[in-house]
Amino acid sequence: MLLRDEAVAGQIRGAVANTVAATADLGEATRKADALMADLNSRQIPHKAGELVDRLRDSAQNILQITSDISKPDRAGMSAGANIRASLTNVTAATANLADVTEAAKHNFLLRGFFNKRGYYSLADMSPERYRRDGAFTNRSNRRIWLSGSELFESGANGEELSERGKALVHAALAQHGESFAESAIVIEGYANGGISADELRLSRSRAMVVRQYVQQRFELDPKNLGVVPMKSAPPKELGRASWDGVCIVVLLEVEPK
Repeated sequence: MLLRDEAVAGQIRGAVANTVAATADLGEATRKADALMADLNSRQIPHKAGELVDRLRDSAQNILQITSDISKPDRAGMSAGANIRASLTNVTAATANLADVTEAAKHNFLLRGFFNKRGYYSLADMSPERYRRDGAFTNRSNRRIWLSGSELFESGANGEELSERGKALVHAALAQHGESFAESAIVIEGYANGGISADELRLSRSRAMVVRQYVQQRFELDPKNLGVVPMKSAPPKELGRASWDGVCIVVLLEVEPK
């Protein structure tokens, strides 16, 4: 009955045909797989892959060994990490010291001429005490310009700074002496009245520095001819002035040291 049923016979023939086609596709796929494997083998890909894995394994072991060696302490018992931290600390300290030296160099007046004759070579050499004892600086014949701190300075982001009025006062005070002061040696004495001694020293130095910077830039003076001295609150006794709060710009006479 199955053989006489055309519908069933047709289904059976279709199934057989599909099986034959699938078998042919499988054979083609097998042949392609064989060809691919033959190509890979001809290029020694499996061998190269194995070598690559071996090299990666060796590299990992070398890295672990190097890491282990680095982590070991040196003869002084310090690990690499500690040595690196110590080195960075030294670099930081050296950088800070260099910054300090550079900043100090900005304010040094590598003295020549008038200053050089008197044996001064840096601000460190011109201490307030020595300055007070040197008659060349305390000579009443020197031109002195006394400027009050309340008129010169105003509060800024980094402490006291010259106000516009203060700049005008400094400019007018020096301009009245004509152009002669531009070739003279000048000292900016800083004064700060009231407070403890350390604060007076700090503030008087800061004030002198601020005015010095403005004078040098505004009049384009040779920085080697400009000096600063923090006087706290007491001017030299020879001047007959008990105290001051501000600055005094001293235009020095050219005199030979004793």
